[in-house]
Amino acid sequence: TILVSEPPATKRVDSCAIKNTTDICIKNSTGKPLLVSFFRRNGNLYEPGTLSLKILPKTQECLYELKSGVYKIKLETEENGVKTSFREGEIKLTACENFYKEIEND
Repeated sequence: TILVSEPPATKRVDSCAIKNTTDICIKNSTGKPLLVSFFRRNGNLYEPGTLSLKILPKTQECLYELKSGVYKIKLETEENGVKTSFREGEIKLTACENFYKEIEND
């Protein structure tokens, strides 16, 4: 008898788990252009370098492969070159758990 051995099972690991990253998408359901800024927290401070998105009304934009962690998110509207703070807070991004947020008028 000839024994045929099965190839060892390979555990599939997503690249997001290896890189510890996630994707984030923001949909602007307001009537004004939205400026979205992300600041990655490192301990009690925020890392230098800001990730920003300008999202036109009724559209959606995404950032891919952000390092997981806690981010401050700042939303501003822009009209005639004047920025107005709209909303601010913190979000936690977990590897491979894609983040989606729809921004609507309050």
